[in-house]
Amino acid sequence: MYQDSQRMQGAYTISSSFSSVSEFHLDSGVIRVSTGGHVIAHRNGNSLTAQNYAIANVIRNYVGLWGSVQNTGGINLRADLLNMNVLQSRGIPYRLAELGFITNTNDVANIRNNIDMIAKGIVESVTGEKL
Repeated sequence: MYQDSQRMQGAYTISSSFSSVSEFHLDSGVIRVSTGGHVIAHRNGNSLTAQNYAIANVIRNYVGLWGSVQNTGGINLRADLLNMNVLQSRGIPYRLAELGFITNTNDVANIRNNIDMIAKGIVESVTGEKL
């Protein structure tokens, strides 16, 4: 979506009828050293939501939390991402869930071995539904 947003599409064209937008990534870092995931949300919005903490808990349960967010419940507040800023300006809550580090074989194995439970947990966290 980032490349589309750079061309004034992507985040600019998402329907305002959506209650929120979630993106999922894998981080990259020092091989076998960087580990864990986190949820990035806008620092100037109502970002410390039950949904964001619930997604962070799913990540914590299956992959672990990235060291820098150990004391924040897995939430990393920022204001330097294009999609996040566009959606914030449009009044659409946004989160970027970093599921773990693609450069860490343990993170990748944990994600692969638990992908169905991670997906289920994230859907339940965002929608409030029980699957």
